[in-house]
Amino acid sequence: MNGANGWVDALVGGWNINGAVKLQSGTPINFGNVSLVGMDRKELEQAIGTYYNQSVSYSNAPATVATASYLPADIINNTSNAFANLAFTGRAIVPAGYGGCIQEFVGGCGFSNLVVHGPKFFRTDLSIAKKFRLGETRNIEFRASAFNFLNNAQWRVGGWAADVVNVTAFGTGWGQLTNGTVYQDTSTTNDQGGRTIEFALRINL
Repeated sequence: MNGANGWVDALVGGWNINGAVKLQSGTPINFGNVSLVGMDRKELEQAIGTYYNQSVSYSNAPATVATASYLPADIINNTSNAFANLAFTGRAIVPAGYGGCIQEFVGGCGFSNLVVHGPKFFRTDLSIAKKFRLGETRNIEFRASAFNFLNNAQWRVGGWAADVVNVTAFGTGWGQLTNGTVYQDTSTTNDQGGRTIEFALRINL
């Protein structure tokens, strides 16, 4: 809008918008020597995501509301029952010998190592800047930057230090995303994980 009059240029000219998107596959999760009931490996991986405030129950504990889980409640509940030798109906991860299969070697019943990927990482950063001209060469620049612009929580099964997560027990609390699994980086960048907005004002002479 360099050719516009002063008022129009002040409103709609001199804007600068920048953004960055980060998309990353989830951490590999190794469930070990298990079998699947009611689903195959691909369907299990498609079911993995982020689920909030769903009711989960475990064989040796009363039902609770999980703040965040990486599997649907039915798979968590049924798997817990299967490993406690209790009846269930529907989808489940079960012991390799479930249903009377006699395992003569690791992987003879089900998978020797069932590996799938956890929730994906998706983050958008955005910055917007506006220059207000002060004569021919000078201007005032205002900038607003929003890190994690969409303010979505980023979870990683097992935390952010592990390259591969091994799930070897299916007791109370399994399938949930607990303390330390939501993204934050306070050691090097002081990034708390949630939306952070920064404002800056600069005078260019």
